[in-house]
Amino acid sequence: MTMMKKTTALLLALLMMVPCCVGVVAAPDFQKGWGDPDADQTVSAQDALLILKVVVGKINPSLWESSACDADCSDDVSAADALVVLRKVVGKETPLGGLQGRDFTIGSVYASKYTADTAFGRGWQQAVKAAQERYGVTISVVQLDLNSESDSLWIYDMVELPVHNARVLAKKGKLMDLSQCAVMDAITVQNGSALSCYMGDSLFGLASPAMSANPMGLAINKDLLSRYAPESFGKLEAQFKDKTWTWDALSALIGEYNTNRPGKPIMVSNTNIIGQAIVSNAGYEVDFLPDGSGAVSSIASDEGIAALDYTKKLHDSGAFLYKADMNEAFSMFENGDIPMVVYYLNEAASAARNARFAMTAMPFPIGPEQTDYVMCTFNSSVFAVPAAVSYFGNPQAMILNALASADAKIAEGWVTTAKDLGYDALGMAVYEWAAKNTSHDFSTGPFTGAVGGPVDGSVLNPDMDPYVEIPKIKNVIQQEVDAYYGQFYK
Repeated sequence: MTMMKKTTALLLALLMMVPCCVGVVAAPDFQKGWGDPDADQTVSAQDALLILKVVVGKINPSLWESSACDADCSDDVSAADALVVLRKVVGKETPLGGLQGRDFTIGSVYASKYTADTAFGRGWQQAVKAAQERYGVTISVVQLDLNSESDSLWIYDMVELPVHNARVLAKKGKLMDLSQCAVMDAITVQNGSALSCYMGDSLFGLASPAMSANPMGLAINKDLLSRYAPESFGKLEAQFKDKTWTWDALSALIGEYNTNRPGKPIMVSNTNIIGQAIVSNAGYEVDFLPDGSGAVSSIASDEGIAALDYTKKLHDSGAFLYKADMNEAFSMFENGDIPMVVYYLNEAASAARNARFAMTAMPFPIGPEQTDYVMCTFNSSVFAVPAAVSYFGNPQAMILNALASADAKIAEGWVTTAKDLGYDALGMAVYEWAAKNTSHDFSTGPFTGAVGGPVDGSVLNPDMDPYVEIPKIKNVIQQEVDAYYGQFYK
């Protein structure tokens, strides 16, 4: 009998003698090599043998291979992991010894959402409950104050925070590299803000699309817009659905509105409208090169400069009214002085809570270089694991995957929240789209006044031209991108 057969027979014999555990969960889906240390995409007795060789020191595994061997999510490789694999092979239920009865604490900047009596809050509560029941664990969410606790994250099993804060902590080496964790769900780590958390070969954050959503777009006073631009207003729903809501469509709407209400602006915003225009035409704000060796900004691209020029024309024509103070902008919107506010859709609706008009919403229109909407995503939340928590991070990753898998419920919460905020069916559809289609989030990134000043000025100053000003600072833009993200290049 070969060594593999002897080992397998012995483990199977031991398997028969092991009593059923209380609270055993159904055999999990083995993702991305979990329980499959030979990475042949098949969990087999050969994998159990490899685990035993690691246990007795015949194999010196890499960090990823160790994570793959840790099939019971105990953050330790032992014969128990081989038993878990063999249970999977013979179709038996699998006790995850590293999870049963554990209490996981999440330090969250957004802790209040887990208790909020809103559709969005209830979605999160259901996600936590489902994760607890699935793995037989307790999940506690406590408030995280980054100002005072950024150097003591180790007291939490996991943290939830804005992606830009996670990026800063990752630079300091305070967050675990999740790319070495074999438990990570491949689908989850390729969606949402997780894409924003890949730096070189490292992944320091995890999010689902709905979890990341913080939709920006155009909140619309239906009564005012339908009065002065009835023909264009009547097309909005079809244009959103057919993806014909483009810069040209917006220009046509502005033309009709100005004909019937000359000299009045149609939209108000701060400089966020500039970012939305750039992303809607370039498709990104900052993007990593395919080989991970660098990153580029969309501002100085041909598409970015064209977006600045388009926004400038909106401003110079009087269609776009700039207000640095968004409270002032919201007041104009609530009072019915202007039909559109370009900002976070939830904040726009909340600010207009006392308004006496019906509301709808649209995303920022599609730029000529794109074929679909691109939602600007800023300050979105991500889950991360403090670097000092554990060796493999498998227990934490299992919980994070379970929470992120609640994406559909969270998206439903967004839609209901939109309804509660006063949006009509079209506005709710825009929210639903936004909750499922987040862009990469590079908010609070590298740019100082040396970039922001000329960019904003090229739009808001009548004497400045984006086609002249932006090429002058192209090198400065790249230098600031490299200075901020360079540590994460491959």
